[in-house]
Amino acid sequence: MFADLADGKVRSTRRLYGENFMVDDSVWRGRAVGRPFGLEGHDRPLEFRLLHVVEFSDGGDISRENVWLDLGAIQQQLPPR
Repeated sequence: MFADLADGKVRSTRRLYGENFMVDDSVWRGRAVGRPFGLEGHDRPLEFRLLHVVEFSDGGDISRENVWLDLGAIQQQLPPR
């Protein structure tokens, strides 16, 4: 997912924990160097939100993991030239 991105830094804006889960709302910031998500990056700066949900088994191992990103924000920042 991040092969076409460079110099990425993730800043967590909010993190929630429960007995067997964690939800992390973060902002990714870096550069679009390749064709992220099928869009021409042209080495442009890029910033978007990530929502990461992790569920843990009773033994503490990850049993399920989902990541969502704000594709609308990415498309607005990487319009065709």
